Amino acid sequence: MPITQSDHTSDWRSLNTLTIEQAAAVIGIGRASAYAAAGTGDLPVIRVGRRLLVPVGQLRRMLGEIVENDHDPEANRAVGKGER
Repeated sequence: MPITQSDHTSDWRSLNTLTIEQAAAVIGIGRASAYAAAGTGDLPVIRVGRRLLVPVGQLRRMLGEIVENDHDPEANRAVGKGER
């Protein structure tokens, strides 16, 4: 089944994991590039059997949507609409 715009744009942040194909669509790369990035460690993945899943929290940190401050837990926040 092909990944469409509606499969990932509005609600992907509420999921715990994405498929490689969904993560590729979110970050704007092709399926093959996403698998290559997963293989090199550039795209964070969890392997479940033969399946690769992308943890949404790690993907959001990679994209700069979540800012972390190890010294001040109160400073850890999600960056998004109206949250700056």
